[in-house]
Amino acid sequence: MTLNRKKLDALRERDFLAYCNELMTPWGTMHEDINDAFAIIADESAKSPEGLRLVESYEGDIEKLENVKITVPDWHFRILRHFEGKYGEELGGTIFIKAMAHVTHQFIPEHDPSGSNDA
Repeated sequence: MTLNRKKLDALRERDFLAYCNELMTPWGTMHEDINDAFAIIADESAKSPEGLRLVESYEGDIEKLENVKITVPDWHFRILRHFEGKYGEELGGTIFIKAMAHVTHQFIPEHDPSGSNDA
């Protein structure tokens, strides 16, 4: 398991599938960290009657993933600050990335190659 941010970033550049698999690999405090993230999301959601957005905005060529700039909402930074306060900047940032991968995975339906769950 990689909980080193530099190694995780290098893996993303070298082998994106391995990077995605690494994001989903359990770590020692995974359940507590995911629960912390969900607690913050629930708190932020209670303050926002229109619901939470995963992404505020983006620009660039999403299809080619070129010159893409994504703006995320403030609740992301609240979760990041929580983990940085708990684990320090580097490890907290890495745990933020892994925890958010698990959190967002909860809301994305599995892809069915037959197309039966396509909209």
